[in-house]
Amino acid sequence: KDREDTKTSTKDTVDAATSTAKEVTDAKKNYNDVVTAADNGTATTADIQAAADAVTAAEQAAETARTTGQTSLDQDASPVANETPVSEAKSTLDDLMGDPTSSTEDINDAAAAYDQAINDAKDARDDANDKAATALNQDASPVENEQPVKDAKDKLQSTVNDPSATTDDINKAAEDYTKAIDDAKEARDDAKDAGNTALNQDASPVDNEQTVQDAKDKLQSTVNDSSATTDDINKAAEDYTKAIDDAKEARDDAKDTGNTALNQDASPVENEQPVQDAKDKLQDTVDDPNSTTDDINQAAKDYTKAIDDAKNARDDAKDAGNTALNQDASPVTNEQPVQDAKDKLQDTVDDPSATTDDINKAAEDYSKAIDDAKQARDDAKDAGNTALNQDASPVENEQPVQNAKDKLQNTIDDPSATTDDINKAAEDYTKAIDDAKDARDDAKNAGNTALN
Repeated sequence: KDREDTKTSTKDTVDAATSTAKEVTDAKKNYNDVVTAADNGTATTADIQAAADAVTAAEQAAETARTTGQTSLDQDASPVANETPVSEAKSTLDDLMGDPTSSTEDINDAAAAYDQAINDAKDARDDANDKAATALNQDASPVENEQPVKDAKDKLQSTVNDPSATTDDINKAAEDYTKAIDDAKEARDDAKDAGNTALNQDASPVDNEQTVQDAKDKLQSTVNDSSATTDDINKAAEDYTKAIDDAKEARDDAKDTGNTALNQDASPVENEQPVQDAKDKLQDTVDDPNSTTDDINQAAKDYTKAIDDAKNARDDAKDAGNTALNQDASPVTNEQPVQDAKDKLQDTVDDPSATTDDINKAAEDYSKAIDDAKQARDDAKDAGNTALNQDASPVENEQPVQNAKDKLQNTIDDPSATTDDINKAAEDYTKAIDDAKDARDDAKNAGNTALN
């Protein structure tokens, strides 16, 4: 009767176990096997009770495991919930919890694994955050202003601040930032090397050009500026090289312009001293490797202007010469010095090799010849009138004297008579008086001789 009571009471207990966990299922099977063995005389009533107790224990262990598993699933896994080991461990536990046949041991192991995965991931994330903080605080000079460096730093900071970012994301961002710094430093070193190479290039013959000097100074200051970016240095180097190329091209153009100016037709003023001086200055400037493009262009402009100025001055001189040629030279037109000066002026005006100074000098000489001739004529007329007014007695009635006097008067009154004509007539009149007086004295001496 005790055995039957035990079988009845334990069967109720076993039937009440609803868990389908493997351990519970195995315990139920074992209980049934023990009851069968007891019926066959190979197991005791105590064995039946023990088998039933095992089912109860397995049921309680399964319930505890599922409670533990659910507690584990419900825990806050942030900020590592997205980590692969964590999500995989959670998925494993979740699958086991969803399977009613999962064993208690598997659920306990999976819950423990999930808890451990979270703890490990948090430790790894803390390490990653420490690594990121170290990376963020590293000395990034002199490339902290480089855009790739700033971008990588911003990316790292936002990744650290992003609760959905994984540890790998943080580590990757930290590595990328450090690499960006290293790459930027290497690129900056390359840029500085290129900049120094550019600074040391042969910039002749345009090294004195202001644009070249300005670009060179800008490059040097950029290379020396710790806040300048690699792009700044590369840009300054490119600008300096371009400034040299542009200056050389401008210099070649200026030399072409200079040679064109040198070969222009400067006649009829090529012999003018200002023109020759400007031409020599232009040639020297074109040949001088130290002269700037502006120097060459200015010298070319100065030479062309010297030609234009000389032509204008020559035209003015020719106009003045023609005016002088057309002036009223009477009454000295026939004077030889006047005629000679006029002929010299005309020849000079017509001579293409004559300079402006030659024309101006010839015009001045002609005007002076006229003035001098008029003065000489006035002096001669004064001398002539003085001769006319001299005391010719007692020979004023002598025919030669009267003839000489009339000749002198006519010569003075004749506008075509030259100064020499007037002077000659005055001299002839005075000589006629003297000769007449000598003849009269001789006649008187002869008369007195005859009287005696």
